[in-house]
Amino acid sequence: MPQLEEILSPEQRQAFNEAIDRDLARAQRALESLQGRRLNREQRTNFERVQTFMQQATDSRKVDLPRAKNLADRASVLADDLLRTAQ
Repeated sequence: MPQLEEILSPEQRQAFNEAIDRDLARAQRALESLQGRRLNREQRTNFERVQTFMQQATDSRKVDLPRAKNLADRASVLADDLLRTAQ
């Protein structure tokens, strides 16, 4: 069975990669701004979840761009939420 990535047009692949880059950068900036802050248990768990989603997105990117985009988006959304709750 062919991989999903194989059926994406070059334009679609570029759009996925740009969105993944944007979401991963946003999540990374949020995590960096939280460095050194005291986080409660739930916030620490979510911080680690963001890191996991980011790693999974990076790994998935090689074989499944739609999945990688979904994971990068989840990392970004969770990171934004974490940043709001840690203010």
